[in-house]
Amino acid sequence: MRLFLLAAGLALLAGVPQVLAAQQRYLLQLAPRPGDTLRMRVDQQTEVKGAGRMNAPARAMKGALTIFSHAVVTGQGGGATTLLAKTDSVMLDSDDEHAQEVGDQVRRFGAGKPVNIRLAGNGTVRLLDDAGNPVRQSETLALIPAALPEGALAVGDTWVRSMPLPIGPATNAGMVHATFRLDSVSRGGRIAFISVQGELEQGAVPAAGPRGTMMRVVGTLVGQLHLDRIRGWIADSRFQVTLNSAVEPPAGSGIAPVRFTTVVTQHMRLDEGRGSGTRRRATPEQAGRP
Repeated sequence: MRLFLLAAGLALLAGVPQVLAAQQRYLLQLAPRPGDTLRMRVDQQTEVKGAGRMNAPARAMKGALTIFSHAVVTGQGGGATTLLAKTDSVMLDSDDEHAQEVGDQVRRFGAGKPVNIRLAGNGTVRLLDDAGNPVRQSETLALIPAALPEGALAVGDTWVRSMPLPIGPATNAGMVHATFRLDSVSRGGRIAFISVQGELEQGAVPAAGPRGTMMRVVGTLVGQLHLDRIRGWIADSRFQVTLNSAVEPPAGSGIAPVRFTTVVTQHMRLDEGRGSGTRRRATPEQAGRP
């Protein structure tokens, strides 16, 4: 009997670390340290199938976009971080007949002077003027728009967000309603592995074509991101967005609807090969230790 009780006690003790790990809570925030330099690379591939002008044969189009950028962390306070961000280079390759025009727009977007931005812990970014004030009437940008939770979570917890599709500055595809999940953390709590699934349904909006032409879009979003909790930054993220669109001409026009599918795959990561950022030791709170 004593041996049985001893064996049962050891079995219970063996399960304590797993129970404690399940109960451990982790803060998931973007909060890079002042003085750090974050060098990033974004690769995005776009494929459109079945697209064609009204009354024109359908065809497929492919494009690839690569953006190199960097951001210097200039300050921190008030629950937010300020950075000086600069797009270093933009490369575009596409078989679209309008590729040159689109490429010029993309290059103009990335050729400006460095910009000051204010980064909230949940991922929301606001542009700042030279005096450090938010720019009025400016669009709110985001890395993973307001995707991260405010409080600490345990492995297995989920949260829901509504956000613009993270597939480029010129995209106007509506809002996606996404569910995020903290799948796991690395030993010591440095890397948080997060998955996301979402759905999009955009109501009818005016589209190019005869007056009264409307477009409807439904789609899905799947992806994952790796949050480096010591650097306070996303080390790697991968997303795939699938959009099914229907362009419907006005009734009585005699023009058939156009239906096409757009698949956008995006990979964003820290590009340490172009330079080394300042690395900091984790505080007990960052590493998830009590």
